[in-house]
Amino acid sequence: MKMKDPFLYDEAWKKLKDVDGVLCPGGFGDRGIEGKSLSARHCRETGTPYFGICLGLQTAVIDVARSMLGLERANSEEFDKETPDKCCVFMPDHSGGQLGGTMRLGARCTIINDPNSLAYKLYDCQPVVYERHRHRYEVNPDLVQQFEGAGLKFVGTDERKQRMEIAELEGHDFFLGVQFHPEFKSRPFRPSPPFLGFVLASAGLLQKRLERNGGKLLAEGPFDPLVLPSEAGENCSARLNVNSSQPPEQPAKAKGASGGPGVVSSVLAK
Repeated sequence: MKMKDPFLYDEAWKKLKDVDGVLCPGGFGDRGIEGKSLSARHCRETGTPYFGICLGLQTAVIDVARSMLGLERANSEEFDKETPDKCCVFMPDHSGGQLGGTMRLGARCTIINDPNSLAYKLYDCQPVVYERHRHRYEVNPDLVQQFEGAGLKFVGTDERKQRMEIAELEGHDFFLGVQFHPEFKSRPFRPSPPFLGFVLASAGLLQKRLERNGGKLLAEGPFDPLVLPSEAGENCSARLNVNSSQPPEQPAKAKGASGGPGVVSSVLAK
């Protein structure tokens, strides 16, 4: 893209550098893969909160393989079947041939194996969580030791420790990748822990929330009224009382921690 349209390329980078957090969602096919991988690199190098879901985890893994392990041709088998450095491989759950028969689907168990991890705090210190899945390709288990040696820790796995479910980057406040789809279980007043954690991190409020709650996120309600112009300054300009009989006010767009466009704040601090 840089060679094809330098102006568009530069504009895209300007927009990326102005955000307070990057959410890289799931998907299929190779469209935009290189840009997604570069967005993970940007967040990794600048400390910007990054939340990768399914494919978003895999593109972050591709970047780490290329940038930190020196595997220049690293890629997912989905996009380059001839690469000698397959950091993501086809791991079918079962065979059927039709209607997603080779996909890993439904609610599956994830073991959070590190009590000091961010994921453990987001899930309120639960060592076992169930999240829904929808994918065919996963992190290559043969490369896990190399990834972890470079600082990408797989703090959540399946019961057999063969499928990598949650990844975190050592030394980064919020660099989280999940193989599952937490959005499938998220609700307006019962938000998915990784999503709420990401919004809080992007607004610069996650650590305060964890400190208040004894190292737990406590994503499930009831929520106290949202504050906090006095505590969060420009990070939060909305107030929400979910116990009120009146419809909640529409939250205003809140500036992010860096003063950029940030995120819309509706349930930030308890």
